[in-house]
Amino acid sequence: MDARAPLLAVAFAFGAALPARADPPPDDRAVDLVVAGTREDATAVAEVVAELLRRFELRLRAARAERLDPAAVATPDPEAPPAVARVWIDLLPPSGNERVWQVAIYVVDGEWERTRIRRVAVLGGVDEVAREELAHAIASGVEGILSGKPLDLSHDELCHALGLSLEAAPPDPDVPPPEPVPVRVPPPPGGTPAPAVPHGNELEFDLSLGYELTGFADQTAISHGPFAALGVALRREWLRPALELTLQYRPTLAVEDDPFGVRLDQALFRLVASVAIPVASLLRLVIQLGGGLDVVWTEPTAAEGETARPAEPSTAYFGVVRAAAGLRVRLGGSFALLALVGCDIDGRHRSYVSYDAGARRMVLEPWTVRPLALLTFAFDMLDPLGDPEATEE
Repeated sequence: MDARAPLLAVAFAFGAALPARADPPPDDRAVDLVVAGTREDATAVAEVVAELLRRFELRLRAARAERLDPAAVATPDPEAPPAVARVWIDLLPPSGNERVWQVAIYVVDGEWERTRIRRVAVLGGVDEVAREELAHAIASGVEGILSGKPLDLSHDELCHALGLSLEAAPPDPDVPPPEPVPVRVPPPPGGTPAPAVPHGNELEFDLSLGYELTGFADQTAISHGPFAALGVALRREWLRPALELTLQYRPTLAVEDDPFGVRLDQALFRLVASVAIPVASLLRLVIQLGGGLDVVWTEPTAAEGETARPAEPSTAYFGVVRAAAGLRVRLGGSFALLALVGCDIDGRHRSYVSYDAGARRMVLEPWTVRPLALLTFAFDMLDPLGDPEATEE
């Protein structure tokens, strides 16, 4: 027997005990991003996007282009590496409108089958606030892909939106190929990726606290008080439709007169529908219309030394119509500030009178149309990380 046989047998057994060396898996936990814009803007946007994608355990591969090539968005690249999503952003302002423009975002799924188009209003340049807005819009689209929800546009619909032929279009020869963009993202605490934080991106549930001032009557100019509200909104619609229920308490309103006065305690209920129209980055114009119920507890009072007895306390209910408009500013994350002006229209005329020796005397006559102003601080209870204030095609 060959003397080397025992050595070969031991070597074979040792080799079989070692784990097989597998080829590295494809980097399909990545998102490709192409930014059409300056090198400084592309790098800054890419870093914010990479930071947000860490919560989904995704890596960003970023590049910069001189300008957006629509054919590159709509035409699958057979040489492109696997990816969860492919994103294009056109940061370049249209000629002649350097102050305000709409930044287009295209989020394409990994199979290049469906696309979502978002447009984010930019005011005065791609500053830190605008970069955060754009990054949240991208993260929202990527999250939809990870959850298995189809994006909005098919390939044919995308070609129609971009004005392209349905046949595969070659890249524009006048557009240089994208160049890689360095992305510097600090490592997460502990050196491990942050876990994905799933949350719905269809509905927004707001808890709001605020204060309202209302013009009330000639006899007492202002009625005011705090309020709390619960609201629900569709966050992806251009007009951001919403419905809100408000409960408000008004401290005692007292009108002292001789011989009789009146004290009012009020609870106000309002149910309003609204639309919020984007006008700039993080800023929306809000229009509200609705109605509600005023519950009024009335206590007639008598002046000091008056021997006649006032009427008994009573409770009354009054229906009102409300119309208001104002601005909603997203402060960052899930917080927003809302300032509105408008009016309540009393559906039933009311007045409080006294009679002295048969003579009728007006004590308090609330206005039928009552102007109002309010300030509200809102928090989205379902999305503590915040979601974009973006528009969609």
